Amino acid sequence: MPQDWIEVSIHTDIDAGELLGALSDPFVQGAWQDGETIHLYWPSDRWSADHAAALRAVLQQFGGAAELLVQSIADQDWNRQWAQSVRPIRIGRRIVIRPSWEPAALQADDIEIVLDPKQAFGTGHHATTRMLLEWLEALIHGGESVLDVGAGSGILAMVALRLGAASAVGVECDPVAVDCARDYARENGFGPELELVCGTLSDLAGRTRPDLVLANLDRQTLLALADDLAAYGTAGARLLLSGVLVDQEAEVVERYSRFGLYVANRLEQDGWVALELARPESCEGNSETMGRERPPYPHVHQISVSDGGVPKRPVLEAVIAKTGVEGDRQRNLKVHGGPDRAVCLFSLELLERLRAEGHPIGAGSSGENLTLAGLEWDLIGPGVVISVGPDVQLEVTSYTAPCSHNAPWFRDGDYQRISQKKNPGWSRLYAKVLREGVVRSGDAVEIRS
Repeated sequence: MPQDWIEVSIHTDIDAGELLGALSDPFVQGAWQDGETIHLYWPSDRWSADHAAALRAVLQQFGGAAELLVQSIADQDWNRQWAQSVRPIRIGRRIVIRPSWEPAALQADDIEIVLDPKQAFGTGHHATTRMLLEWLEALIHGGESVLDVGAGSGILAMVALRLGAASAVGVECDPVAVDCARDYARENGFGPELELVCGTLSDLAGRTRPDLVLANLDRQTLLALADDLAAYGTAGARLLLSGVLVDQEAEVVERYSRFGLYVANRLEQDGWVALELARPESCEGNSETMGRERPPYPHVHQISVSDGGVPKRPVLEAVIAKTGVEGDRQRNLKVHGGPDRAVCLFSLELLERLRAEGHPIGAGSSGENLTLAGLEWDLIGPGVVISVGPDVQLEVTSYTAPCSHNAPWFRDGDYQRISQKKNPGWSRLYAKVLREGVVRSGDAVEIRS
């Protein structure tokens, strides 16, 4: 007998994964997310007012009610509804995710994951998943061991393997999601290199020492699992967290900073934040710290830009022009920007010392464009010329005063800790551009005068 369906559409900024997990309804047969609209599907004979009430109650837990649009879909329209709604998506340069019924044109170095939306969540459409996928493309170089906590559909673990990771373990407490993820893994041709575990993070204690830990969860779960997740970070793994709203970021950063972890990198999309947390590097460049050795010469540790405000996000390279850093924008042009304030500089060694004092600050947090390593910062002041890479020359023009926007990155909000007036030698610096060009992470830096 043909089966009719109920589609419930909800306009909300909640992640579909969070909503499904909190709803915990075994009769939901499909879910997908289109921007800020979530679509859920029930067999019509399983839908009732009780399901609608339960859904509204869960939405209230997330901070507010949302209007439900409930409509019937005839059985013969079901596949057409999916086919019209769920399209292939490209994330980053190489990652293509598509449903089985929709082919996609692939380029030579693309990787492809076939994923039909089911009750297991995580199709790559939501910003929290996209940001981690983009990071994986940049971080996986080959041979890594990956742990995916709250694996959902297993998409992060599968993409990591396609990009070159040697092994991946996904742990998920929802047995229905694990069954779906195992189906996806089988359909995409994965074997023993991908292990999907139904359980909790504590079930994996001592079983794996990953290079990279992914946790696309909600704020409450990230806080609850902080002890276990931080243990991987303090052991030297890269710890990538997602599922955090912008206004929840400071609380999560503060919680993990208690374990000696700081924000090494940060991404923001559609009001959501993803964080890379790491333990501080030693000045000698201990390769166990973040999986990479520090160059033995003064160099550019990180290039950071933003669309206005702090923290700034890392980029691998940028054009440095006399008007400023490509991709960077200032919100307040009275105190930032302009030819004499084209580039903001700060010292990695000072950041490390600040973190040792208990301040949850990272590269780019306080608004610098170039985080420089290996320089004697107290020797640098207005009038000093610095060469950066093969092309760029900068002349330091002034010290830059911190403002209240920097407060989240300092213990007790003490952003004056990097004030030149109150603490000489701890200030960021402004510089004008004497010679334009491209700078890259790792470029050599030299004091010219």
